[in-house]
Amino acid sequence: MAENALSLNKTVVLFGLVACAMIVAAIVVTMPSAGRLEAHERSTYRSCHTEQVPLDEGYGISRMAERRVCDEL
Repeated sequence: MAENALSLNKTVVLFGLVACAMIVAAIVVTMPSAGRLEAHERSTYRSCHTEQVPLDEGYGISRMAERRVCDEL
């Protein structure tokens, strides 16, 4: 009887350790990275310039806006 209880205790402790390890692994995997993500513009353009373009809101040209236009390599 004492051997059965000891074996059961070892099994419960082992199961608890595995469960804790899985929880820790899940926390580590879902944490955001320490570095900051920054967006950079593509550098495959020869030259860029702005031009005026008309914006049509469905009932004619309502206003002009500037749009950046780049020539690709």
